[in-house]
Amino acid sequence: MQEHLDRITVVLHRPQHPGNVGSVARAMMNMGLSKLRLVSPCDYYADMARWMAVRGRDILAAAEIFDELASALADCHLVVGTVPPDRERFRFEAQPPRQLAERLLSIHRADRIALLFGREDCGLSNRELDLCQEFVSIPGSAACHSLNLSQAVMVIAYEVFLATLQGGESADRPRSDTRTLEAMYCHFEEALRSVGFLNGENPAHIMRDLRRVFGRSCLDEREVRIFRGICRQMMWAASRKRSVRPESDLLPNG
Repeated sequence: MQEHLDRITVVLHRPQHPGNVGSVARAMMNMGLSKLRLVSPCDYYADMARWMAVRGRDILAAAEIFDELASALADCHLVVGTVPPDRERFRFEAQPPRQLAERLLSIHRADRIALLFGREDCGLSNRELDLCQEFVSIPGSAACHSLNLSQAVMVIAYEVFLATLQGGESADRPRSDTRTLEAMYCHFEEALRSVGFLNGENPAHIMRDLRRVFGRSCLDEREVRIFRGICRQMMWAASRKRSVRPESDLLPNG
């Protein structure tokens, strides 16, 4: 049980209020989670944060601090982004917390999992969600479906804890980590540009959809190498085509 919980990291991106960060640490302590990462945070160790953390102060004190979100997620193999239930683009992709918690049990035992939460006032942007492979949304009343940051962490952490008590079968192969996937996405975008597939003015639209496809595929290291090999071949073929001048260009003038 604890082995599963120990591979889960809660990542707060640009949290604004020390009290919320402290409350998150307390919620994590309650549910057996211990790894906390903060990206460009507020004064997370202020008196209010420590007071709200109660017995979670050790989690608060040990929190890892990052300047950039990509760095905070680089060594994680599965990143789950939190989205509000009314965010149209993710309506069919986001899982409820209970379904997500059961799903996490099937992840390979060596894979590290990040639960990503955004700012209190605006959540996670599309660019930040591009770094995620799966998504979770907490359903609520239409009259008021938004939750306080620490409440959202507690709801998801509770479901993870409950599912862990029940146990389940894990996958037989580990995934590629986020750093490896991001390098593949950059390579893939470059290759698609080289063959004229992407719109040079707005490549993010198609790349965002391709990220979703690959995210659902749970690529391992070998599969990433295969796709990067395809990218290299595409770029080589494109460069060869550009270097070969049409025969008519070789004819003398007149």
